[in-house]
Amino acid sequence: MIRFHNTATGSLYPLTGEVANSSLDYFVDDMVRYTFSDSLTRGYDRSFGRWVIYGSSPQMGGNSAITVSQVPNSTTGGTLDVTAVLGESFQYPFEGIGTLPASKNSGVIMNLSSMSSFTFDARGQGTLRMRFGSDLLDEADEQRQYSYTFGLTEDWQQIEVTPEMLQLFTYDADAEAQFPWADASKRINRIEFEFSYFHNSIGDTLCFESESMIFHGVRFEEMVELPVK
Repeated sequence: MIRFHNTATGSLYPLTGEVANSSLDYFVDDMVRYTFSDSLTRGYDRSFGRWVIYGSSPQMGGNSAITVSQVPNSTTGGTLDVTAVLGESFQYPFEGIGTLPASKNSGVIMNLSSMSSFTFDARGQGTLRMRFGSDLLDEADEQRQYSYTFGLTEDWQQIEVTPEMLQLFTYDADAEAQFPWADASKRINRIEFEFSYFHNSIGDTLCFESESMIFHGVRFEEMVELPVK
């Protein structure tokens, strides 16, 4: 199993399996957090300890807003807290938060083909779409990701997602046959959580609070290509 601490900076470490500390440390501090929307893209800058603007989306002209904070706790050091409002300026408003592993300013591909399930604790308001981005789909110019949609509640609930529950969004049977999860999962490059107009109302205040995520059935040394030291 692999645990990912769901904080602004994030960390990634194995719950089982033996990996040399030097190799593990190579990746632990390289989990990149970013937010995206129809108006702005931001990333968390560790050197300044704050979120900075990476770019705008003038072609969309949206005004959706998203804020991210970290709520301290005694278990993992912090809980990720996201608040979002879908704006009315763009026809198809959206916003969300994503995570990607990186090393030396380059993306690191994750192999999740052995993942039996993916669990995390969450609460909030609204409907979220969790999605796995894959190099395989990106290179094929497929604007799709393997996704799972779920509703948030005021009380904490554990969300468990198995590969069988994931579906290409937007769904296309031919594309799913051409790019099955068994292949796409070997080249995962990002994990995102998105509020969109598909499942939420414009103007509503949406929120998402989450604690550590666990990849079950995955060993760290199989998940990433360890560097040669």
